[in-house]
Amino acid sequence: MPMIGIYNENDFYSSHYLSSLFESDIRGVLEWWQSKESEAREQERQQRALGREAETGYRAPHTRLASYSGQFFKQLNEHSKEQSLSRRLKQQRQRWQSILSPLGYQFNPTTALLESGAELPLLADYRDSDNRPCLWLVEAHDQRDEDSHDPLALSLLPEQLSPVAAEDDEQHKHQQSLLKRKGGEALTWQELIAKQIFSLEEPPRWLLLLGNRQALLIDRTKWAQNRLLRFDFEEILGRKEGGSCQAI
Repeated sequence: MPMIGIYNENDFYSSHYLSSLFESDIRGVLEWWQSKESEAREQERQQRALGREAETGYRAPHTRLASYSGQFFKQLNEHSKEQSLSRRLKQQRQRWQSILSPLGYQFNPTTALLESGAELPLLADYRDSDNRPCLWLVEAHDQRDEDSHDPLALSLLPEQLSPVAAEDDEQHKHQQSLLKRKGGEALTWQELIAKQIFSLEEPPRWLLLLGNRQALLIDRTKWAQNRLLRFDFEEILGRKEGGSCQAI
């Protein structure tokens, strides 16, 4: 299965698993999705044959992702011209919600208290059956919109902090100071993850770091070896390779 735009960095998954086992592991799910979509399309065809208006029924997640391609690039072009940081952040979140919604993920913004006392903004906090943090959705934003910027090299922006903190100037400054190095420079996401997130008493098992165009899936148990999955959605949706959309 070709996976254009998906990068298995430092063997997040073993080469043997990806080449020999991955496709068979997901085959059952893909067949179920395709069966539901085919059934929905047949029902729509029958309604149109009767001269009735047919509402669009079920579409498989990979179908919905591929169909978003045109809108994604239109929005990305508009985003590159936007100067307002608050609007850029809003646009970025809208793009990611359109990508993640077919996969079953929704944003529910909240914060997580770090050991430093900083309140880390989360786009979503998914928990397991014991109410322990399982997956955090977090965002990195490149104000210059440079394609080459790795989300891990970016820093949390003051504009991303909690609206409550933003309303209190002193609290806002204090929160910013907790997310900086001793020299006064803001911690990068690489540093935040290593020093303040995965060092928590109850850290999440997974992080999904959302940048301007890339999403990074990080597993705490593999972080020390710099192993992660990198999804370049400009490449994925530009090529619209079926294997990539299915693998996601």
